[in-house]
This record gives sequence, structure tokens and C-alpha cells, in this order.
Amino acid sequence: MLGAAAAPPLVDSALADARIGEQADGYLGFVEPPSPELRKVVADINIRRREAFTERAIVEHVTVAEFAAATACQILRKLPVGRAFRLDDGSWRIRGPGSPILPLACG
Repeated sequence: MLGAAAAPPLVDSALADARIGEQADGYLGFVEPPSPELRKVVADINIRRREAFTERAIVEHVTVAEFAAATACQILRKLPVGRAFRLDDGSWRIRGPGSPILPLACG
């Protein structure tokens, strides 16, 4: 899925600095107000994610939101230490050592 491995350097840097992070809905979000350039690049990534989620949701016979949330669980389980993530309640956290905190939908 379109995560950090497929991201341009601007996004890699923003992820590493915890200025942006993964959200429980499967999309990247802003921990702090972004530059216009970062906003555009993240929007492009999220559009590509939505396209991929839509294609896979059709194959899996689930809604796009369900597939996106399931993908978010996979991403969050593998999130590197020091990266930001957003929980269901809207709060941002930084991944620490040990087991990650996961959204309720991840079980």
C-alpha cells in the first residue's frame, strides 16, 4: 500500500519528524499545519490510496471505508518507533517501543 516506502523525500522527512502521520482511516494526516507543498504531496498520496482502497474493496466485497480501516491496522502494526499516528478519538500519538496502540477496529 502507498506508505512511506513509496513516498517522496518531503513526505519521508515529515513522517520521520512526526509532522504528518498515519490515521485510523487509512490515510495520512497532518499533526501540525503543513506547508502548501507538503499539503499537495500528501493529498496526492491520499488520492492514490483511495483509488487502491476502492479497487481492493470491490474485489473483497466490502466498503471502501472498511478496507481502508483494515489497511490502517496493518500499517499501524508495522509503524516504526518515533512515527506519529492518529487514533479514533482524534488524538495524535508517537509510536514508542513495544506493542503499538491500535484503533478499536483493529481488535
